[in-house]
Amino acid sequence: MKKLLFPLFILCNTFLSLAQQDPQYTQYTYNMNVINPAYVTGDTGHIELGALYRRQWTNVEGAPETITLFGHASLRRNIDLGLTVVNDQIGNDITETNVNGDFAYRFNLSENLRLSLGTKLGFTVYNADFSNLTLDSGGSNTDPAFANVNSTFLNVGAGAFLYSRNFYLGLSAPNLIPSKHLENTAATTFEGREDIHYYLTSGYVFRLNPDLKFKPSVLLKTAAGAPITTDIAASFLMRNKLELGVSYRIEDAVSALFSYKISPNFRVGYAYDYTLSDLNEFSQGSHEIFLTYSFEVRSLTDCFPNRFF
Repeated sequence: MKKLLFPLFILCNTFLSLAQQDPQYTQYTYNMNVINPAYVTGDTGHIELGALYRRQWTNVEGAPETITLFGHASLRRNIDLGLTVVNDQIGNDITETNVNGDFAYRFNLSENLRLSLGTKLGFTVYNADFSNLTLDSGGSNTDPAFANVNSTFLNVGAGAFLYSRNFYLGLSAPNLIPSKHLENTAATTFEGREDIHYYLTSGYVFRLNPDLKFKPSVLLKTAAGAPITTDIAASFLMRNKLELGVSYRIEDAVSALFSYKISPNFRVGYAYDYTLSDLNEFSQGSHEIFLTYSFEVRSLTDCFPNRFF
């Protein structure tokens, strides 16, 4: 019975206009440019590539799965470029793919403080296929309320990122253009709408000794008409290799965080979310794994001559 009810629960929440639709991330600090185009990764001439996979609410049929690919390059003249691809799938019926490019410019406010302002531009491809849907009520998938949807939408986002050697504060809206996936018509009494999501992130690095850092961070996320989601995390980074931490998403989940730097350029990480909400009755938690690879290419600084900026 649980397996029958939960996909319907997921489906209904997908179409609620006041729901938060953006994918959830636990280790968001390792793919920050997905939510903030102004995010800065490092020194000029560096490229960072990464991939993240998240399996939400394990053991629940039709639960969301997210695959994220991201890349970021820091260039001369305080220029940062990024690219993100996010594929979010609910069961076999609903798929949303976002492809976005990022551009950011960094300003030196003081010797130790910088401000980065960024913009995000791209598109979303949304597909909902209910051809295999069978309703227990006796209805069929020919009901106009369950018509298939194939749409493409423009994305435009913006963000700001204030940072120093030990501190950062970010504010962003990855997509400033609300879009409707389903119209509220005579055939259906609900609509599917994607509203603007706002993110506030902040963190600090305490250097306890040359081999140990303490990294608390917080993420606040909200959308129009939806409550604020708050993530509070803290981790210890040992010798810049092994990172262990915990995270608490208020009234939703508690998480264990892990990452390890296999080589100077390559890091792998994992997070497990234990569900605290009523979904705990259905779910065995959520799993998230990521890989990042960074490298230095000084020739990148020659791609954008000074006269262009």
